[in-house]
Amino acid sequence: MSFLEIKNASNIKRNTISINSAERTTGTRNDFTYDLPTPITDVRLITLNSVEFPQTIYNIREINNSFTFVSPLGVTHSISLTPSTYDLPRLLETLVDKIEAVADGGVDIEIFFDDYEYFTFVSVGGVTSFGLDFGITNSIGSVLGISEQSFFGITTLTSVEPINLITDKNLYICSSALTTNTYDTTTTSSGISNVLTKVQLNENFGGLISINSEVNIRNKIASLSSIDISLRDKQNNIIEIQNDNITLTFDIYSRVFNNPFTV
Repeated sequence: MSFLEIKNASNIKRNTISINSAERTTGTRNDFTYDLPTPITDVRLITLNSVEFPQTIYNIREINNSFTFVSPLGVTHSISLTPSTYDLPRLLETLVDKIEAVADGGVDIEIFFDDYEYFTFVSVGGVTSFGLDFGITNSIGSVLGISEQSFFGITTLTSVEPINLITDKNLYICSSALTTNTYDTTTTSSGISNVLTKVQLNENFGGLISINSEVNIRNKIASLSSIDISLRDKQNNIIEIQNDNITLTFDIYSRVFNNPFTV
C-alpha cells in the first residue's frame, strides 16, 4: 500500500503531534525523548510536516575550540576559546589575548589576517621561535584554515586556507524510533544514522529557521509510545541550540480497527 493510499483509506486516523523540546520527557534540548500522552497503535505511516527553531548554534563549540601553544622556554600551554559565535575581529582579539596571557620568555606574537582572510602567527622580529599544535582533539585548526598538525620551532605560520567561520552548514534531525528508510546517509560522514531530514542552516545567528515540507519517514509500527530526537552535525556530534524552542510537527496515521498490518 502506497503512502497516498494509506492517507486516503477510510479506516485510517490521522494524529497530529507537535513536539517542543521545552516539553521533553527526558534528555537535553538537543538530544531528548518525548513521551506521547497516549500510545498510538497499529501505525501505518509517519510524516514529518514542519521544523522550526532559532539559529542560535555557535560556530566555535567544544569540538573545535582548542590548540596548544609552546613558549620559547618550552612550556606547553593548552588554550581553549569559550564556546560562542565569533566574527573575524572578535576571534582575532581573543586569540591575541589568549596567547599574550601565556607567552613567557619575552616572546611577542603578532596575529593578523590579510584581505583574503588568511591567518598568520608571527614572532615579532622573526627571531624567537615558538610552537603551535593543532593536531589535538577538538582542534580549532580547521576554523583557522590551518592543517591539524604540530608546528614546533617556528617563527611564523600562515594558514593554507581562508578562515572558515561557517562551521556547520547543515543540521541533521535523527530519531531511532522513527528511522527513515529513504534518507541517503552516504551523503554524510560515517557514523551518523537514523536521519529523518537534513536542514540547511541558511540564517544568520538569531534568525528563525522554518521548514514546511512533508517528509514520509516511517510506516508500520505496532505501538508508538515515545519519540526520540537528536540534532547532529555531519560528524555525528550533537549540535547545541542555545534555547528550548525547537518544534517539530508530525502526522501519525494509524488504523482504527484491530487487524494490525494487513491490507
